[in-house]
Amino acid sequence: MLDQHAGSTMLFEPAYLKVAPGDSVTFRPVNRSHYVKAIAAPTGAHKFSSAEDEPLTVKLEQPGLYVYVCPPHLMMAMIGAIQVGEGESVKPQVPAAVKSVRELRSRMLSNGQRAEALVSKMEEIR
Repeated sequence: MLDQHAGSTMLFEPAYLKVAPGDSVTFRPVNRSHYVKAIAAPTGAHKFSSAEDEPLTVKLEQPGLYVYVCPPHLMMAMIGAIQVGEGESVKPQVPAAVKSVRELRSRMLSNGQRAEALVSKMEEIR
């Protein structure tokens, strides 16, 4: 979770991550006033959330797509996704994940191309 990176502001780096079921991912707030909150997760999976300015490690057991935001910076499209697994274990969850991103798009006042980039990555799974 960064304020700035490679000419962009308020972002998760990387914004899209592919991992295997059972892998762990750590969210680290490099700068202050960031936290992570899952807005979409596979059926049966826990939607994670961290405290502000605190790192969070999540073990991702359930295959599918996890979409998350930094709520204080959603208006700047601070959004990301994790793909857990490949192929048929993930494909059925693409429509719901895409919908969750598109529903938030109107609240993103800047950097909206990030949302579209995530949607494109997710739609490549089909």
